[in-house]
Amino acid sequence: GDPAKRDPTTRQSADHSMVYILASHLKKALTLGYDRIKAIDNNTDMWKSVMLLPLDYDQRALYDKDTRQLMKKIEFEHGGKEYDDNYPKGIPTKLSIETQTAGSTQSDMVMYPSGHARNTECDLKSILMHKWQAMAAITNGAYTGGDANAAQQIIGKLSNVQGKSADEIKDLYNIPINVTEQYKL
Repeated sequence: GDPAKRDPTTRQSADHSMVYILASHLKKALTLGYDRIKAIDNNTDMWKSVMLLPLDYDQRALYDKDTRQLMKKIEFEHGGKEYDDNYPKGIPTKLSIETQTAGSTQSDMVMYPSGHARNTECDLKSILMHKWQAMAAITNGAYTGGDANAAQQIIGKLSNVQGKSADEIKDLYNIPINVTEQYKL
């Protein structure tokens, strides 16, 4: 593949780097620890636990030593005709993990990962609500002492669109944003 994908230097290049995305998910899982990951018994909660958010693409995250080390260990192989035949109907993927101490494991072919609109094995509404809550919390500075309740107010404002009046629709995205020091240019 493209060598630049192995060394993303911007949020945009990292968002298009499968090696960065996988390494970032793995780092989140390693940070949570074996016991917490093992206790998760469904795809929905697993996806929420390792979901990538804007903070996973900032300069600190892009050059994180542990993520970069994981990136060096990731290899890709072409899946063959079965994978080619199923793309672009889905995103045919199989993940294999080999460790030095615990052996190896691999998934079956996955057509629609958790979080994909066509995935029927996870609670997409719950995943999207988790993402919206996390994004609203970031927007309102909850990570730096901001108003954590403001996130719920934003979610409420964006919910039940079909029941809103014309004036409420017009005002839908009139949302106060508190730019924290971390995001100031």
